[in-house]
Amino acid sequence: MLRVCIFSENRKMEAGLRKIVQSYIYENLISVDIKVFRDIKMLLKSDISDAILFINDSEERSAVKTAQILREHDHSEKIVIITDSIDHVYDAFKVDAFRVIRMPVAKADIFEAINSFWKMKFSKKVILVKNGAQRITLSASDIIYVMSMNRDTIIVTKTENINTTVSLFQVAAQLPEETFFTCHRSYIINLMNIRTVTTGITSVRMSNGDEIPISRRRKTEFMNAREAYIDRNIYIIN
Repeated sequence: MLRVCIFSENRKMEAGLRKIVQSYIYENLISVDIKVFRDIKMLLKSDISDAILFINDSEERSAVKTAQILREHDHSEKIVIITDSIDHVYDAFKVDAFRVIRMPVAKADIFEAINSFWKMKFSKKVILVKNGAQRITLSASDIIYVMSMNRDTIIVTKTENINTTVSLFQVAAQLPEETFFTCHRSYIINLMNIRTVTTGITSVRMSNGDEIPISRRRKTEFMNAREAYIDRNIYIIN
């Protein structure tokens, strides 16, 4: 799940940012946890290290100053500075800002920041599985598909097949839902590794040549998930 946090002492700004994030959820069909902070003391106490945090200038302090306070308290989350001051754009580098957005806030700028954060987070996403006495970590982006067979789960990657006693459900819980789809009770596929979809949407051929069935009950959900993935990640050149 993607975590988005907003720190704003301006309720109008907070409402505007929340509306844009909710629009992002609707347009991209992904699960996002939105948390709003209005008190810096509560923000400092919260563990949001895996989130993207939007901070805007307030009457009390600049967004850069708020970010500086967070960094001084060992906060490492990705911070997006929202400011109307050109000076603060340069100061943002001092607090390791992830993005700087000038006022007035544009929807496209918020979307770009969230997209970049999500792609960065996904590229580093790893899962942990058991293989006998071993514990193996895998990059989620290297997984082509996951299959349940008898009592084992087989993780098919770009370089090897890994057998594990971890259930298909447990593996699925670790995978980014925006890129992986449970197309059948025995299969989870990586949407980025689909090469072709058969006529009638009965199966897909993956990047390694393997053909994976699509459950009749999941056809519509599969097409919706695939179209959402394409809209987010693929540029079509006419």
